[in-house]
Amino acid sequence: YVSLGRGSDQVKRYQTLITYAPQELAIRPALALLDPQRPRQMEKRSPWNHLSSNPATDLVDVKPSQSPNSDTSPLSITEKVGYGLGDMAANFYMGFFSYFLLYYYTDIWGLAPAAVGIMFLVSKIIDAISDPGMGLIADRTDSRWGKYRPYLLFVAVPYGLLGYLVFLGPELSDTGKLIYAYVTYILVFVAYTAINVPYSALLAVIHPLAEERTKATTYRFIFAGLGSLLITLFATPLTTYFGGGDDTKGFRLTMALFATLAVVIFFIVFLTTRERIEPDVEHQSSAKDDFAALLKNSSWIALSVMSILLIVGIAARATSVVYYVKYYFGADDSPVIFFFDRIAIFTASGLAGQIVGTLITPFLTRFFQKHYLLMGMCAGHAVLLGLGGISSLRMVIGGR
Repeated sequence: YVSLGRGSDQVKRYQTLITYAPQELAIRPALALLDPQRPRQMEKRSPWNHLSSNPATDLVDVKPSQSPNSDTSPLSITEKVGYGLGDMAANFYMGFFSYFLLYYYTDIWGLAPAAVGIMFLVSKIIDAISDPGMGLIADRTDSRWGKYRPYLLFVAVPYGLLGYLVFLGPELSDTGKLIYAYVTYILVFVAYTAINVPYSALLAVIHPLAEERTKATTYRFIFAGLGSLLITLFATPLTTYFGGGDDTKGFRLTMALFATLAVVIFFIVFLTTRERIEPDVEHQSSAKDDFAALLKNSSWIALSVMSILLIVGIAARATSVVYYVKYYFGADDSPVIFFFDRIAIFTASGLAGQIVGTLITPFLTRFFQKHYLLMGMCAGHAVLLGLGGISSLRMVIGGR
């Protein structure tokens, strides 16, 4: 959120026009200059025509006059918690997949690492198409429950079932296992896209005021961290408990538990949230026009490149943690503290830091502009990872 100089004559001449766009950008506020001396004329045009490369237009309040059905009363605790829980359900999957899926495929189910790596690549290519495609579909949905909430209701059960099937672990030939892995892994991420893209877009219509949306975002990130923390703390102890020496069974039943919880949580999100902002302008643009406009937006391109690099780094680190702790430190499933083993403690410690970071971010944004804060934190993250790598390298060279 960038301040535009409150109280200035220029800002007083502006009102907010809500526009819709695909994916997590599903709704982007843009400033429309209005002539106070003549009636407002709303042209039916592509909503992307108002999209500016100026980041100052990203997050501003939506005036009630521009969205007649909007409600400006503060979000209740119930709705903020309800909305935040959605990212917990999403991170039950992303946390489990990020930390344990590669290990499960290679060390438990016996797939070749190279084959799994190619499968992950193919799946992400499909994601690159399905993610914006789902944004376009959700953006053009019109139902009695709104644009985005219906997907929380109707995709939740397939989402839960497919997550379970990924870890079913049927007895098949090597080729059969690989085919099964391709089908279930691609389908579960299609379901993830179908429910998570609308869930992310829901934030933009949950309230017309940026301050309330920021509060909802804080709850979202807190519960996202809690979801990942629960996975890292309990995944390996539960696998050991349910499996009783059979790791395949242990992973299958542990995933069944978290999949069931995810389905129930998405139902709760549907029941406790509302869409308060409705568009003033009907969509008149094609998907081609929308993407062409995106490519002309420098801010969007910069954020996209940054997001890709950031996610690559996070994914590489997460998928290597279990191998690192198991083979580098020689850890097994023996409990260290209570029933938590070394893998659980090591992975959970990083997630605890994420939750702390989420809690202090609103305080830090009072003193630093967000893009400077982001760059500083990324630099600090890189330094800490480098120090950890140097320490590990010294241990290897020293034979310890």
